[in-house]
Formats: sequence, structure tokens, C-alpha cells
Amino acid sequence: MLLTSCMRSASTSLIKTLCAATGLPQHIVPSLPGKVPGYEVYPSSTVALVSKDVLADWVCSKEYIIREHLVPIPEHRQIIMSVPEPQRKVVVLKRDWRASFSSQMNRGGKCPYGSRSTNRDDCEKAFKKFREDLEKYFPPSDGFLHVEYDNLTKNPQKYLKEIIEYYQLSYDPSRLILGHYK
Repeated sequence: MLLTSCMRSASTSLIKTLCAATGLPQHIVPSLPGKVPGYEVYPSSTVALVSKDVLADWVCSKEYIIREHLVPIPEHRQIIMSVPEPQRKVVVLKRDWRASFSSQMNRGGKCPYGSRSTNRDDCEKAFKKFREDLEKYFPPSDGFLHVEYDNLTKNPQKYLKEIIEYYQLSYDPSRLILGHYK
């Protein structure tokens, strides 16, 4: 089960909450080599082309939940769409690209991508492109569950339940509390 998201969209808090409520582990992906054209300065360590076998496993696995900023590109769409819809479970956590970019720029610590200085303008364009491409390549009409950051943070119980029901998971309602995790 894949949770893909815009940067700075509460995806870390969401994945931790889902794992705590369902008892499933979070699958962690190390940094992937290479960068997808158009996303060279997008501040993520996994802005790469993911192989068919790996991506299909992320989408179909019932053994873990994975959170990645999967680049919305035609190649990834083709792989995901090759999975039969009943097994295809992808939640798309979205945030207005301006708010996402602003949050990234205000994030504490050193930025290894140069997004606050030398690559700022290109990074801003990449944030906008990412959000637009999510709509283009992972649309709700194809079975992707879209959740807006503002809706999730304003009414977490409703959207957490919607996500868990979409994934068809059993869960402990007492552990379904969207926390602030880092």
C-alpha cells in the first residue's frame, strides 16, 4: 500500500498514525540513484525512476505501508495502472504547492538540495510541477484516493478512517490519532 505525497504535507505524521493504528510496519526506502528530468532539484532522496517490480510491490503489498514522494510521471503511471484495480492501493496526499514550497523554505536545518539558495527558483517550479503532475498522472478517476492536507489536518478522524477503509485494513480506533511526528 503506497502513500505518495507532496513535500511537507503531513505524510510522516500520517504514515506513523496508520502504522500505529493497523500494526503494519512502515517500509523505508533508501536514497535511490538518479534523478527524473524536470525534478533534478526537487528536495527528495527518491526522485528516481522506480522499477516495475519494486513499484508494483509498493502498491500491492498487504505486509507494509510505504510513504514516498513518488514522482508522478508517465512511466510510474503505466506501472501502477498495470496492477488490477482491486489490488491497486495508492493514497495521494496533496497540499497547495505554494504552501508546500513555503513550508520547505522555512524548514529548520541545512538543505542538501540548495533549494533555499542557488536552486530556489528551480525548486519552486518543481513543487508546482509535482502538484500538477499528481493530478495528471494519478487522478481519482483511476482509483487513486486523493486527500488534501487542509482537509486531513482540519478533520483528521474522518480522513484517517477514509484512508483505512480504502486500504481495507482493520485497525484499533483508539490509536487513530493524527499526531505530530518528526
